[in-house]
Amino acid sequence: MLKCKLPGTLTVYLNSFRHDPALQRWYSARVTYAEYLQPSPKMGLLALGFFCTFGTIYGLIALNRWKVLHKIEHGEISYEDRATKFLGK
Repeated sequence: MLKCKLPGTLTVYLNSFRHDPALQRWYSARVTYAEYLQPSPKMGLLALGFFCTFGTIYGLIALNRWKVLHKIEHGEISYEDRATKFLGK
């Protein structure tokens, strides 16, 4: 706040900050974007693609792990080969 003394006894306080309602709406929308998020078919397809991608990656990694563990449990892989070939050490 700037204080400006005018002739006489009147003191005027000048506000150096100018309020812009459009900027305020923009900042508020940025901070509270969840309130403006509307469900749509495009949003559903994006979510489906996201979860399917990571689900497929997890499934492939888990499938490989289950195959190796099955071989280890049934004695198809020797103890020496476990650490070097299959478990990545």
